[in-house]
Amino acid sequence: MKKSRNKNQAPARQAVAERVRRRDRRLLIRGGIALAVAVPLAAAGIYQYERVASRRHDLSAIGNGQPTVVQVMDHGCVECRELRSRLSGVRKEFEPRVQFRVADRTTTDGALFASRHNAGHLTLLMFGADGELRNTLTGMQDAETIRTAIASTFPASRSR
Repeated sequence: MKKSRNKNQAPARQAVAERVRRRDRRLLIRGGIALAVAVPLAAAGIYQYERVASRRHDLSAIGNGQPTVVQVMDHGCVECRELRSRLSGVRKEFEPRVQFRVADRTTTDGALFASRHNAGHLTLLMFGADGELRNTLTGMQDAETIRTAIASTFPASRSR
């Protein structure tokens, strides 16, 4: 009796093993396809982010004929990130008439820039189209104060 039982079980085990192999193969193929799609998309996203970030930190744009607001900040500072968030909401009202840049004090260029303008973190520097410093806001500011300061410093800059 044992022999006939083993003979009947062998094809059943083989059928289960074959289904498992097929399932594993399908999962590998799907995973490979997902990876083939995800890696280029991630690379493109990182490239785009780096491109925008490098432009945002390009302080050589000051004095290029367009008013510029520069936030002096330290990325490790929670208050600096909060000020950046408040500035971000206001920025949409003034772009593209006013360009916005970041002087990151943790980088060499940002630290030199901040030192040259005697600016600590939590500082907004407003430069005219000619590159001359026109206004400075220091400390945590609410969005309305930032909006008013930019509008009064650059009267023709507000979006219509």
